[in-house]
This record gives sequence, structure tokens and C-alpha cells, in this order.
Amino acid sequence: MKPKKPNIVMFVADDHESCAMNWAGCSEVRTPTLDRIARGGSVFTRAYHNGGYDDAVCIPARASLFTGMYNHMALAGGRDVINPERVTLTEHFKNAGYHSYMVGKWHNDLKSLHRSFSDGEAIFAGGMHDHYSTPVRPFDPSGEFPESDITVSDTYSVDLFCNTAVDFIENYQQNQPFFLYTAFTAPHDPRTPPKEFLDHYPPQTVRVPNNYADEHPFDLDVRDIRDECLAPYPRTPERIQEELAAYYGMIESMDSGIARVLAALEARGELDNTIIVYTGDHGLAVGQHGLLGKQNVYEHSARVPLLLSGPGVPKGEAYEALAYTWDSFPTLCELSGIDIPDGLHAQSLVPILKDPAQTNRDHICTHYMGYHRMVTEDRWKLIFTNVHGKPHQQLFDLLEDPDETENLIDSPEHQKHLKRLLAKMKASPEGLPRPSKDPCYATS
Repeated sequence: MKPKKPNIVMFVADDHESCAMNWAGCSEVRTPTLDRIARGGSVFTRAYHNGGYDDAVCIPARASLFTGMYNHMALAGGRDVINPERVTLTEHFKNAGYHSYMVGKWHNDLKSLHRSFSDGEAIFAGGMHDHYSTPVRPFDPSGEFPESDITVSDTYSVDLFCNTAVDFIENYQQNQPFFLYTAFTAPHDPRTPPKEFLDHYPPQTVRVPNNYADEHPFDLDVRDIRDECLAPYPRTPERIQEELAAYYGMIESMDSGIARVLAALEARGELDNTIIVYTGDHGLAVGQHGLLGKQNVYEHSARVPLLLSGPGVPKGEAYEALAYTWDSFPTLCELSGIDIPDGLHAQSLVPILKDPAQTNRDHICTHYMGYHRMVTEDRWKLIFTNVHGKPHQQLFDLLEDPDETENLIDSPEHQKHLKRLLAKMKASPEGLPRPSKDPCYATS
């Protein structure tokens, strides 16, 4: 008899900065469940999203997560359309005999939703909404997804999605393993956590970030984007404390909901045979560098949580190897004994789990809208920005300056790092637009 394949439960947060967890060093925010996953599994502390040509960064980020491809090949034929020639993560597992179940946010096209899942409930097909009036629909086997199926729930979004995930686990009767995908709309704004969580964070007690600024030192062409309109300029420390207090309340509420899902797995005797993944679409600034949103390539916005636990995953390990969040696609395949699709840009993290000395890549590239680009190695990072014909270069030593506050671009002793990183940036990931067509390289 073949051993039973593991179930998979994947949680995807919306706007979760990778350091905004207690285990990651943010002692203010309460995340006992995420801390438990981290202690009982493995964490990739240098996981990034790939960026995208859209101010709604989550659209290309989620397309890459689901295809294991750079965003320019993950999307095709429209702003949110996942490339129909690429098999998606849950579609691949469905084809391999898994029951794939969708709960929560889906910010890509409905045809891709239909082919990716066997079933689902409480599906929010959109980008953002009030957390207490979320329009949701059931999975439609026909693929039509009529508007008439939409109902508006007054249940807080985290509770709505976690209640649905718990119901699925408690009532699952099929013999095949399941892939439960639960995507939150938290901690995305509007930051309105239930009072029981918000009360844990009196704004006056919240620490202002080390890299706080009242506004960004030069034009990033994001000032009028919705995220940046949530607070007036100049950003005061007091306003940032208020934003962070609500943000932490949202994160804690999500952590509490995840705890209930894990408890349901344990009650069914399935927890030990389930791979847990916690990740997100991108990070968020929330007051760092004078910014509120994710439309930039600083660490707070480009890095994403990536936590794994369960069968085949070492316990209590943290890896600094450079990774993309969409490396989870081939990683889950390998951990589950399923063939990895051909042609993925993503690379399995299993060799690193087995040997921490292993690495898959020596640098990471990401971008926003073409005119913000960054390349980072283990220590050194270059950001190239060209807005309205005004180029800016920033060189950071992430070992000595993890908050990215000291620009070393004019330091003679560091020019060798600049040249090396710029060469890697110009080479660009496979298939990305060539430098001659990218405004970031217009004057380089």
C-alpha cells in the first residue's frame, strides 16, 4: 500500500510585512500561532515577491505564486488573467488526485479560478473591500460564476474565511488528500480589526519604525496612489502609531483565525499529515521611508513571509537563502511526491531544507511598474529608480543597515558592489523586458 500523501493547507495574507510577527523580532505584535508554525517548521527569512507592472501589486504577485513564473509570463491577455498555457499550483495538485478547495480572496480571472479548484466557498473575487460587508460567492462547477450568486456577509472577513475553512475540514469525507487554499483580505486596509484585538495596541505605546520619515526624500511617483492617500503629508509619528496599532490588530486577528483552522485539523487527526504554508502577496511600508503602501522595492514591501511546517519539513529552522514566494510551487510538489511541471522559473526549496548550505540563486530581482528596480544579494542591494527622467540610485549594506537608511552610492570604497549589482540588474531575470526598453536604464 502506498503511503498517504500529505494534505496541504496554504494561508495567503494580504499586505503582511515579513517582520511584523513576534518570532521575527516585532515583540509588539501578538502572533502565537504563526510563532508556533515557525518553531514547529522552517522559515525562509529572505523570501521576495517578483513585483509587477500594476499598482495593485497583489495581482501579478498572486499570478506568480500560482504559476511559479516571473510575472511577465504568469499573466497573459489582460490585467488579471493568469496565463492559460501555464498549469496553476492547485490545478496541478487537482490533476494529481488532490481535492483542491478555495476560500477567500481571488484577485485574478474567474476562468483561472475555475480550472484551479475542485470546489470552494466564501470566495471574494476582487481586490479589497470593507471587512464587515464582504461580497462572496460559492464555487461554480460550470465556471460561469453569475453575479446573482454573490451574497454580502456581515461577518468579519477573517472569521468568515476561517469559519469556512474549519467547516470544510470538519465535514471532509473523501478519500483523496486535500489542498485547502485560504486567502485573507487582512491585514489590508481598511484596517478595522475587532475591538478585542485593537485594544491590545494603544497607539501611544507602539514603537515608531527606525526608518520612519515624514515623507520620502525623492519622488517615487506613488504619492497619489490609493495606499499613500490613507494619511496626509507630512506623516507624523502619532499618525504612524495609529496606523501600526490597527495593522497589528489585523494581524493578530488573522493569527487567531489560523489557530482555529489548525485546531480543526488536529481534532480530525490530520495535523501531523498536513503541510502548512503561510505566505503573502507582498509586504507593506506602514510609515517606513515616509511611505504607507507596497508600491516600492524596499525590504519592508518586497519581502514576504514564507513559513512551512509538516511532513518533510525540518523543525525550528530559519534559512537565509534567497527565495521567491512562488518557489513554494515546486517545493510542495517535491514534499508531496508529485512531479514538478516543466518550465517553471521557481525552484524547489527542498534541497535547502535538507542542507542549509545549499542555495538556489545568488541574487533576487524585483520591480515595480518598470521604473523602480532592485537587485539584492545576501548582503548588498541596489535600487534604481527613474521617475520623470530623474534617476536615483541607492546602495545599501543590508548586514549593517537592514532598515535601508544609509545610501552608500557615492562611497568610493563601495563602487565595486555598485558595478557588480548593476550588471546583474541589467542582465535581468529570464525573459524580462530588456534594459533598452526599461526607463530604469535610460540614463545608466
